[in-house]
Amino acid sequence: MKLQKRLAQDPARRGAVLPLLLLLVAALASRPAAAGDATTNPGTLTYIPPPSGLVALEGITEVSPGKFVGLTDGSPVFLLTSQGKGTIFCQSPSTKGLNWPTVVQAVDGRLYGSGDATQGGVNTVLDFSFGLDCHPQSYPTPIQTIPFVPTPDGYIYGTQWSGVTNAFVRIALDGSITTLHTFTPQEGSPAGTLILASDGNFYGAAGTSQSGSPAESVYRVTPQGQLTILVTYSMGFPGTNPGQGNTLLQANNGKLYGVSYSGGAHSAGTIFELSLGGKDFRVLYDYPHPLTGVPTTLSEGPDGNLYGVAQGEDQLCACSSLFRISLQGKYETLQHLNPEVTSGCPCFMTLGSDGKFYGTSDNSAWVWDLGLPGPKPILNALRPTSGATGQSVIIWGRNLLGATAVSFNGAPATTFANISSQFVRATVPAGATSGTVTITTANGAAASPAPFTVE
Repeated sequence: MKLQKRLAQDPARRGAVLPLLLLLVAALASRPAAAGDATTNPGTLTYIPPPSGLVALEGITEVSPGKFVGLTDGSPVFLLTSQGKGTIFCQSPSTKGLNWPTVVQAVDGRLYGSGDATQGGVNTVLDFSFGLDCHPQSYPTPIQTIPFVPTPDGYIYGTQWSGVTNAFVRIALDGSITTLHTFTPQEGSPAGTLILASDGNFYGAAGTSQSGSPAESVYRVTPQGQLTILVTYSMGFPGTNPGQGNTLLQANNGKLYGVSYSGGAHSAGTIFELSLGGKDFRVLYDYPHPLTGVPTTLSEGPDGNLYGVAQGEDQLCACSSLFRISLQGKYETLQHLNPEVTSGCPCFMTLGSDGKFYGTSDNSAWVWDLGLPGPKPILNALRPTSGATGQSVIIWGRNLLGATAVSFNGAPATTFANISSQFVRATVPAGATSGTVTITTANGAAASPAPFTVE
């Protein structure tokens, strides 16, 4: 079964480096959902086939409205636009393959990711840190895969795992790494991507054991490295494997939602809900059979529902599918991915600023249009929370791409920059007074949960 990420592919596939040309006009119709699967409009699924030979497209990150940067399971980094045009964006001849399937934007606006490089016969981690001119930098610290999480404090945090050490680490933008917490055998092995929640703490999943059986735990870890296990349950393994995508997300209602890869009543995975405090754990959906799909990734839609990919056994024509699930647990299969086009999963999917879902698979990309509006901006915090006129402030939140205006208690900021979907940098304008900070995008406006104090 192709239920695990193909990290060990043949050299020809891993080394494929061909120019990427993605044409939305060359759309192929998806196989419709099976009768009775969807109770509402399944949306329109448009495939974007790359040229023959470019394989193993990985996760994509929207870096400006309508522009996505993505990876292949090898060295090329490509740029994809919502109009379907793509080019190779960054490539390092020393890279033997990328360990983690997505890149992230830090507060400096540059992109970071990790991959294996060979220097002097020693495997090290190559941290991509590049702007439009693309300057990969190699840092000699020998570590394993790190799923990155950029933060307002100017650092990148993540988890690393190896046969010896599992740890929560902080990475400065110059590449220096500080271990903040080492996982004990009881705390298990971290898997999937950490998330930075609205309370300023990180949340993640770990594979562990419970009475000798496989189990999953969800933990909270502070930026200083204090780790607390919130819940442990015999649900199989978190995500499909450490490289499969976002195991957890925080929805607009403040709760955590995640996927379990092989647990549940049918050993086919579950989708679950958990409060930040670790209480009120419940299973939203129990998958019926691993052949027809196990959950791999989740995204929250602008309508408040969760959307994701269920990875099926394509070789037996069960086919991977795209689903929607409400926060009350109503599950609907809306589309089946055509394995002849995608060449199977693992698959990755993200919500674009235009309200459409963009996905990648082993051999294709797609756009899933459900007619949803663009996501409204959400503000979580300010850094710093006080300052004088002229102070530079990082505004942290979600869905911030395309910011058109920033104001401090109604006074418009004349200088601001949209760093990423998570960060906007603004300068406190002359005449500003203490009060909330508001950001406006094409999709709406949002105010900071706490005021900024003008000194």
